[in-house]
Amino acid sequence: IHHSQPNEIDFPKSQFISKYEADTGSFRDTFAILLPAGTYRANWYEPVSGASLAIADIRQPEQGIRVFRTPLFTTDIALRLVRK
Repeated sequence: IHHSQPNEIDFPKSQFISKYEADTGSFRDTFAILLPAGTYRANWYEPVSGASLAIADIRQPEQGIRVFRTPLFTTDIALRLVRK
C-alpha cells in the first residue's frame, strides 16, 4: 500500500514529465482479499527499511473474504502472507 499524489511538470513543445510526491503522513488502512482456508503467518514490513512492523498468525476456517487492518505506517507498507 502506497500513499502519494501525482505531479506533472510541463515543458516546452507539449512535453511533460509525470512523477509523484510521496505523502509522508501517518496512515492506517483497511482492505479485504479472498483467502483460501488455512493457517497463515502475516508479516507487515516497512519497504524503505525492510523492518518488520507487526507479525501475526491467522486462521482462515474456510475460503472467504478476510479483512486486514494495517498497523500505523508512514507513506507505504507491505504485507507478506505465508501459508503454514
